[in-house]
Amino acid sequence: VDTSPPYTANSLKNQRFKDEARLKVLKWNFTSPRQDVIDQLKDQMVAANFSPMLKTQLFHNDFKQHLKAIEILYKYIKEDMDGLKDNLDLLLKWTTLRFFERNPQTLIKALDYINEVFNVLANDSYNLHDVEAVSFIPYLVGKVGDPKDPIRNSVKRIFKCMCQVYPVSKFSPYLMDGLKDKNAKLRAECLEEIGGMLKNYGKNVLQPTPAACLKEIAKYISD
Repeated sequence: VDTSPPYTANSLKNQRFKDEARLKVLKWNFTSPRQDVIDQLKDQMVAANFSPMLKTQLFHNDFKQHLKAIEILYKYIKEDMDGLKDNLDLLLKWTTLRFFERNPQTLIKALDYINEVFNVLANDSYNLHDVEAVSFIPYLVGKVGDPKDPIRNSVKRIFKCMCQVYPVSKFSPYLMDGLKDKNAKLRAECLEEIGGMLKNYGKNVLQPTPAACLKEIAKYISD
């Protein structure tokens, strides 16, 4: 029986960010998960001292093991806040892998977990790092066009939390990118979110300039 904690506080995250900036490691950027980036994530979790049992569950072929892993992680959110922050980039990356599965149960549980993580981090005044954002937000935006209501609603709840841990002016360009997607539902949801941002925060949240973004948004009026 593995009695060690799921993860512990460490000082490895900044080095991971530096390695990614210097292209010493693979960027978390794909249209579908590749085995080499999955193996890299496994190695990073080993280096960060994730518990062996949890790591086995996280990368198991059986989705039921993923559900057990998410349950363990959910219960541990408030147990070690420093550990959560130090390993957040790895946890977010693992969650994005669930976005590519066909099992909605796992995805909904993973989204519930991330929603609670961001709620807790927002209350602790945490600021999401750009490297954490770029390896997670594009995949999250991609799920807001999902045909299943529970999944779309979960994603939109995370969007609201996102605005508390990440500057809205940095978040809005990801939604603007979502307008280029072929999925009409995804475009509609992104437009709705951008409209909400304009209402709540004003036009200056649109970057690089409000004029350029509004010109792009105007293209979708006829659509």
